[in-house]
Amino acid sequence: MIQGKHIIEPTSILKTEFRTEYTFEVDPITNLSEVIDLIPTDAIINKGRCGIGGTYLEINAERNSIIVVPTNAIIDNKCFTEDGELKPNHYPVRGKFQKSDFIALNNFMANRDVNKKIFCTPESLWKVTKCNFPLDELYKSWFILFDEAHTTITDSFRKNILSAFEHFFNFENKALISATPYYFSTPKLKLFNQYNIEFTKEGNSIEIHHAENVLALLHTFLVNPEQSTGRVHVFLNSVKEIANAINKAEITDCSVFCKYDNDNMEKLDELRGYYQDAPNEATFSKFNFYTSKYYEGWDLFDEGATIIIVSDTHNQSLQTGISNKCVQAAGRNRKDSERIIHITTDRNILNFEPFSSIEASFVKLGNSIIQRYNDHKNDIYGIEVHSKPLEDVVLLYGDINYQDKFATYNDFKTDQWVNREMSKQEYNHVNFIKQAWQNAWYKVSNLYHYYVPNISENVNTKSQSHKIKVAVEFLESLELNDNDKVKNYKEMMKFLPIDLEFVRAYFVELGGDAMRKLDFNPQSIKIAYRKSNNERVKKYIIRDYFDIIGENTIYKEEFNIVMLDLYVKYGVFKPNEPKNTYMIPKVAEFKRLFTKSITTKTDGITSYKFMRSKVKPEYQYFEEKSSL
Repeated sequence: MIQGKHIIEPTSILKTEFRTEYTFEVDPITNLSEVIDLIPTDAIINKGRCGIGGTYLEINAERNSIIVVPTNAIIDNKCFTEDGELKPNHYPVRGKFQKSDFIALNNFMANRDVNKKIFCTPESLWKVTKCNFPLDELYKSWFILFDEAHTTITDSFRKNILSAFEHFFNFENKALISATPYYFSTPKLKLFNQYNIEFTKEGNSIEIHHAENVLALLHTFLVNPEQSTGRVHVFLNSVKEIANAINKAEITDCSVFCKYDNDNMEKLDELRGYYQDAPNEATFSKFNFYTSKYYEGWDLFDEGATIIIVSDTHNQSLQTGISNKCVQAAGRNRKDSERIIHITTDRNILNFEPFSSIEASFVKLGNSIIQRYNDHKNDIYGIEVHSKPLEDVVLLYGDINYQDKFATYNDFKTDQWVNREMSKQEYNHVNFIKQAWQNAWYKVSNLYHYYVPNISENVNTKSQSHKIKVAVEFLESLELNDNDKVKNYKEMMKFLPIDLEFVRAYFVELGGDAMRKLDFNPQSIKIAYRKSNNERVKKYIIRDYFDIIGENTIYKEEFNIVMLDLYVKYGVFKPNEPKNTYMIPKVAEFKRLFTKSITTKTDGITSYKFMRSKVKPEYQYFEEKSSL
């Protein structure tokens, strides 16, 4: 096999007993084809950043290649033109294969012309080995490239993603490549030469926006499209939260890119019309939302776009690793982005265990579990022991041969556990979040902190006074934000749970300190609220009265009707009544709002006349803006 030639000489070469490690220091705009002319065999390419042409280097290589990519969406992106035409000498392997599909694949491979490119996912690689093409020729003559190789570890939720390694090591010519590499523990890959691309300076800038309630903070960006001159691309790995975000912000100019299945369509519900098959110029909107299916591997061409990546330690679906998935999402755009934003929270833990220590712990644990299982699979009487829970634990770290019940250790499954722990640690503290981006050659241009607490889902199981306390703390925190920095921070009030919405009126009327002095007692607060509200709305009642009656004389019966309507309009309730019982209008109460009024009694019929100029100053109405 012809090895790749270095076009740019490495800045350092480190040779060990088993492999050679090459490091290249280049400008951030350098393409991989400017570093090496061909991807070498038995190599791991850490290409440093997304979009420097690793896949295209192999597509243009004068050899037959199998390129393993994470998703079918990437296969479509690489194999088909924008018009949907299959590119020459490209073959997509995806979906359910029928007998005719295997025959067609065999015919494609049997044509001995060079430069044939087969694209498949890790789960579909077995189909290439089962199409009756001679395996000895396949393993000897075809080059296999694991593109975005880290996904075999990061996408541990995919049941069969590791099956590709059952075939990968049979190929004589093979390599792995990723902009966000994972350092595999298997001894087989420790023998591969390593090519590290590093840069002379940082590349793109990123803003870190830190808040406990990330979805509320995201909302402030969505409700003001004018903040972004171009399109907005939001990477939010939850169809449910995407639907909530669209509904709360009342967005109509949007597209949703996710896996098409019944579950996702049910979550989108009435928004399913915003679903799009694939991201491209024809399907983009002002706001574009992506689940993890589209975090990596495809090319976005959108000059001046805003990229927003959302992570949340309170939501399992949104705990995406920064150094892999988040960096991949940030690197989708092949044009210059106006802004790249990471909205995130942290655990506020100043502890970060080294990768080597975590790996050693999990390797030891995995081997111990496999050993214990094999030692105890038969008891001392030779009776075979079956334990479904025990087998389930073993399968987390190894594989079981169900003929002899013997378990073997699987390095790659252990690596998946190590990656989970490392990804979790990156969110321990905002300083580690910042460091993760810097390690990926991003310049952290700004780090903002916002006071938006996350309200626990179990708040509804608490007492009413506790609920009020939680809501008050949430509303008080919003007032700590700088309106110049958070243009729409008051919009975050929409994220107060609907069961706590009643507290908002209390808070606006009384303020947090007054409610605190009342020990958040629901009944005491309700009484205080009604008294304060009843006093405050008197000037509005006067205003509306003059809008209806003016300075004309009004009979007592008519006065009672008009005033009762106004009491209902402004919620003038009896303060001490447990239920919402409206107060009965009294002329004497209304007269106290004036310095002078005229009462006339003619033929036993009482009438009143009130004049604007006689309203006491504290009850005169002026146009005001609501504070919240």
